[in-house]
Amino acid sequence: IKLSHCFNLSSTLFGLCQAVGQIENLVDLDIMDNTCIDDKAATIELLTVLRKHKTIKNVRLHVFNIQPSNENETCLITSLLQDSFISHLRISDSIISPELIEALIHASEHRHSLTCLEFYNSQLNCDNISR
Repeated sequence: IKLSHCFNLSSTLFGLCQAVGQIENLVDLDIMDNTCIDDKAATIELLTVLRKHKTIKNVRLHVFNIQPSNENETCLITSLLQDSFISHLRISDSIISPELIEALIHASEHRHSLTCLEFYNSQLNCDNISR
């Protein structure tokens, strides 16, 4: 499924989460577009649904406002460390913590799942950039 330009309303986001959870043979989900999921609760719900999904293999995801130690970051780190479905990740307007950097490296080097990573309007510590 490829979806775009529909993620600004919470009702749309939670409807998407419900639909994804009900589609039993979903393999690919592309929700990377110029807009992003800007509802923190919906981002967490989507990642939770995807973690439980039995057939999902590739997700292209655009997330927004990831902050150190917030619930969005914690949920994203858990998915990157324990699951292999995020293949493309765009992070916007965020502060990137060392823990998130470690999870991104793990998803790329150890799980071989994360193949494309983009940052927009995000802050990284200079020491972490070299990694």
